[in-house]
Amino acid sequence: MKISVRWLKELLPGLKAGPKQIADKLVQAGFEIESVEDREKGLQSVVVGQVLEVARHPQADRLSLCKVSDGNQTYQIVCGASNVAAGKKYPLALEGAVLPGGLTIKKTTIRGIESSGMLCSSAELGLPGESHGIYELEDSLPVGRPIAPVLGDTVIDVAVPPNRGDLLSHWGMAREIAALFKLRFSEKKISSVTGSFSIKDEIKISVEDVRGCPRYCSRVIRGVRVGPSPLWIVRRLSHLGFRSINNVVDATNYVMLETGHPLHAFDKRFLKGSRLIIRKAASSQTFETLDGSEHTLLPDDLIIADAEGAVALAGIMGGKNSEVREDTTVLVLEAASFDPARIRKTARRLGLHTDSSHRFERRVNPETVKSALNRLTGLILETAGEEPSRDSYDRYFQKPKPCRIRLSEENLSALVGTKVPLSVARTVLGRMGFKTTGSSKNLNVSIPSFRADLSREVDLIEEVVRHRGFAEIPSLLPPSRHRLVREGTTSRLEDPARRFFASHGFVETIHYSFCDPRELAKAKITGPYLSLSNPLSEELSVLRPTLFVSLLSAFRKNRKEGKLVSRFFELRSVYDSEGREKKSLAGIYGGALFEKQWSRMEKEADVFLGKGVLEDFFKGAGIEPVDWKGTSSQPSQKYPWLNPYQTVELFLADVPLGVLGKIHPEIEDSFELGRQAFFFDLDFSKMAELWNQKNHSYSSYSMLPRVIRDLALVMDRNLQFGEIEAAIKKFNPPWLTSVRLFDVYEGDQLPAGKKSLALSLVYEDFSKTLTDEEVNKVHFDLVDQLSRELGVVLR
Repeated sequence: MKISVRWLKELLPGLKAGPKQIADKLVQAGFEIESVEDREKGLQSVVVGQVLEVARHPQADRLSLCKVSDGNQTYQIVCGASNVAAGKKYPLALEGAVLPGGLTIKKTTIRGIESSGMLCSSAELGLPGESHGIYELEDSLPVGRPIAPVLGDTVIDVAVPPNRGDLLSHWGMAREIAALFKLRFSEKKISSVTGSFSIKDEIKISVEDVRGCPRYCSRVIRGVRVGPSPLWIVRRLSHLGFRSINNVVDATNYVMLETGHPLHAFDKRFLKGSRLIIRKAASSQTFETLDGSEHTLLPDDLIIADAEGAVALAGIMGGKNSEVREDTTVLVLEAASFDPARIRKTARRLGLHTDSSHRFERRVNPETVKSALNRLTGLILETAGEEPSRDSYDRYFQKPKPCRIRLSEENLSALVGTKVPLSVARTVLGRMGFKTTGSSKNLNVSIPSFRADLSREVDLIEEVVRHRGFAEIPSLLPPSRHRLVREGTTSRLEDPARRFFASHGFVETIHYSFCDPRELAKAKITGPYLSLSNPLSEELSVLRPTLFVSLLSAFRKNRKEGKLVSRFFELRSVYDSEGREKKSLAGIYGGALFEKQWSRMEKEADVFLGKGVLEDFFKGAGIEPVDWKGTSSQPSQKYPWLNPYQTVELFLADVPLGVLGKIHPEIEDSFELGRQAFFFDLDFSKMAELWNQKNHSYSSYSMLPRVIRDLALVMDRNLQFGEIEAAIKKFNPPWLTSVRLFDVYEGDQLPAGKKSLALSLVYEDFSKTLTDEEVNKVHFDLVDQLSRELGVVLR
């Protein structure tokens, strides 16, 4: 919310603080300040000048030769603007003046004629808004007066929390700032207006959807003269980012910024049947809004309609078919309170986020709708109108119930952490406009209608703390209260898993639980997905079925930044098409195996890096034995984003746990990864369930010597090490504690279609020292069993 400091001080005459002090006070009260923009800077050397004479430049048809007075003397100035006129007043910058853009004014000669200064446009003065010629000033301004207090202002941009819709106006901000500076704030008294005709003579209004529109007010004004707004309104709106349209539209925007109430004006002649109906839209009805866009409406959308169809999207935007035009003479004004949820849902679905919807989504105070309408009526009569209806339409269907909250001194002090007398709370709440009654230990607080965000005692305590000042709370460590917490199986494994992968060089990522369906399709991950009915954006419109796309985006960004080693993991929830949730542990890696070092040769990471890390993880977690099974050599429907020739699935007792493989080359190209990458994905929920079913035990290391035997076996080249390892575990030889593959050989010294695997086997006993004879017997019995079972031959 952009607030004008000049406007703020008109509402709070006692406010002496400067813009920086106001901004600092708001920060101390818990608000975030986006910017503080001084629009008077650079205007101090510019004054009000009056053009006395205008003549054509003798050497140029498009230039004018002007005699301009600053109240003390007359200057000759050459001007190129087409709107300069004798008798009018404009900003005058004389020799030595420095404009906001840094331009220093000097005497100069233009086409043989000396010019002593410049008549300035809004762009040259650094003012917002469009620049059409030199900036015309009001005739009432004294000649020679500095223009900084007239044209300048300071704008503070405050990030208003979503629950504080009352602060989306200068009245609301003035009320808040008055309480912070211990000043008194009174809303501007709005005088009533009278007329000669009844509103019923011009328009018939009915509210059919009272749930969507709890209050609706309207008034008619005849004899309207649409034209430019007064300059003071144009300037105030432009400082706050609003472009001047005409005196009617500008009045609705002005009152909205003042009171926080969005308002709208219809051209009465375009309302068919002289009717206004507040109702739900018809199914698949199309409607063209003021911005020229056509929208298809749904039955739950709230509209303002005439006898034939929609003329406005309630609370969002008016229609092209009823807008105020240059020849408009009769206005129908609207002020209302609409259901925030309905406005938010329609605005987001149609992509129409307007100043009006922004306020209605955060709740407009229904109690002050009528006063906002009266304020708008008075302003239009002042700038554009002639005769209002003597009465107005006002239907208030659902008045909010009065809210009262009990505040105790005991709870206040306990939550703040230091003793706060209830008398302090009474004073603070009173400055904020809250009425309080009660004893010295308990207060009964009546919540005003503009603070519907307050409903609990803790809400009041927060208000007391904010306005008393966070600096008043002493910095103390909270008391430590220890209690035993029974953790779930999954959570007991989560922290060790995170520590393990972090210790192996993987960086943990945390992404949204939502993802882009286009990215999923690009990664060959087909649906169905669970789509959100009201997503934040199209890029976050489905619940993610896998962590693959999120990790892929992190890897891609890392690679584009030139990182040699890229390893990421994430342990988060994924969702199926029915919304069922499960925990997934996934990782992606690629690039160099190590950072550059003098003692190591550069080497690329491969699938075996992931296999080794996962084996260490399963071993450390006590989840063994895990079987590794290659996928089909044909393109897999189960993992289409992985290369089927370099992908293995993980099983524990025939229960699938996940997959590890190289990312498919097509995916690497479409996502511009630059180098090959590998991905693993584990069903962490299933893994935790299996872990919980196992009986876990711990044993110390053997203090006795181990016996190591190497074994070289010749076998069919299609036989995998995993099959040999599984067979050894099946035979379960005595004292065997470890089997490790350390060499693979295929060459001329072996028959065609054969390969040799070299294994290292470790035998150890925890109770005695093994002899060579004992180990040899067990070892060669194992070789015989492998020969019979798998057809391998000792090399």
